[in-house]
Amino acid sequence: MGQPSSISNAAGSSQILLKSNYTIKIPRRISQDVSFISIYRNLSPLHPDEQVTPQDVKKALDSMRFFGISEVIGHEQTIESEVKAKSKKLKHASSWPFPLVDMTENGMGMELAQAIGKKPVLILNGHHKFAAMQKRGYSIIPALVHDYDTEIRIGAWYPVVAEGFTKETALAFGGIPCSFNEGNAMIASKSAYFMAVNGKGAYVFPAESPETDYIIDMQSRLLSAFSQDNVFYIPDYNCKFELGNGNTVLLRKPYGPHTVWEEALKGKLFPPKSTRHEFIRAKIDFPLEWLMLPLSEANARLQGLLSNVKAHFDELQISA
Repeated sequence: MGQPSSISNAAGSSQILLKSNYTIKIPRRISQDVSFISIYRNLSPLHPDEQVTPQDVKKALDSMRFFGISEVIGHEQTIESEVKAKSKKLKHASSWPFPLVDMTENGMGMELAQAIGKKPVLILNGHHKFAAMQKRGYSIIPALVHDYDTEIRIGAWYPVVAEGFTKETALAFGGIPCSFNEGNAMIASKSAYFMAVNGKGAYVFPAESPETDYIIDMQSRLLSAFSQDNVFYIPDYNCKFELGNGNTVLLRKPYGPHTVWEEALKGKLFPPKSTRHEFIRAKIDFPLEWLMLPLSEANARLQGLLSNVKAHFDELQISA
C-alpha cells in the first residue's frame, strides 16, 4: 500500500493533509510514450484511513477513457485567472501536465438525461482544465470515469474573502447579524444562501426562495462584489482552521448529486468551486498529440497501453 505523505491543499489554506498514492513506472518495453501512471487520494482529516489499495489501482486503470469535448458538460463556472494559467501550461507542455478530468456517466444523472433526451458526460472535477482545453482548440478530453452512486462523497468548498468584507458589505447584501448556530440552521434549511463568519461575528444572508436556481444566483451575486484576487476556496472541513487566519469564510449548504445533475442538464452553472467531490484520482503522462487524433484512434492507443500495463501489473515497479 502506498504510504501517505504530507501536502498542503491548493485552496489557499496551510492546513496539512495527507496523500495516499501508487505510482506505476512504465518500462519502455511496455510503452515508448508513457513513463508513469499515478493513482492517488487526497486524505481529509475526516477520513484519514481511506488509503489507496491495489484494487483501487486496477479499477482506475479500467476507468480511464477519452471523450469528445462536445459530449461533455460541466456544472460550475470557472475563474478566469485559473483558466489562463492552465492554458499557458498546456501551451508549453509536450505531455499531459495535469491529473485526469474526473467525470461520471451514470446514476441519477442517467435517469434525468433520458427524461430530456440527452446523455452527456458530467465533469465532477476539472472545469478549469476543460475550459483551458477548449481555449487551446483540443477536441478530446482525458478522463477518469467514476460511479456517482458508489464511489464518491460530496461536500462543499467555502469561499474565503481575504480582504474587503465589512459590516457595510454585509448590510448592503441584506446580511443579518446572527449566532453561528442560528446561521447554520438557516443554511441547512435553505432559508439562507450564505453565512459570513469572521473573528468579529457572523452575518446570515436570507433566501427569499429555497429553489436551487435562486440560491445559485444569489451566491454568484455576492461573490461578484469581491475582487477574485481576494477570494480563494477551502474545503468545508477546514473552516475553523481558516477562521484563525483572520479571514471571512462564506459557509453554504453542500449540493447533492441529484441537484448537481439536474442543474447541469439545464445548463445552470454553480459558482466556481461549489461542490467538493472526494474520490480516487489519476495522472498519466501521455503525449498531448494524442488529443489531436480522431477519438477512436486516441482511445485505441490509450486502451492498448492500459491493457499492456494490466497484463504485466504484478511485474511492474510500484512506489509510494
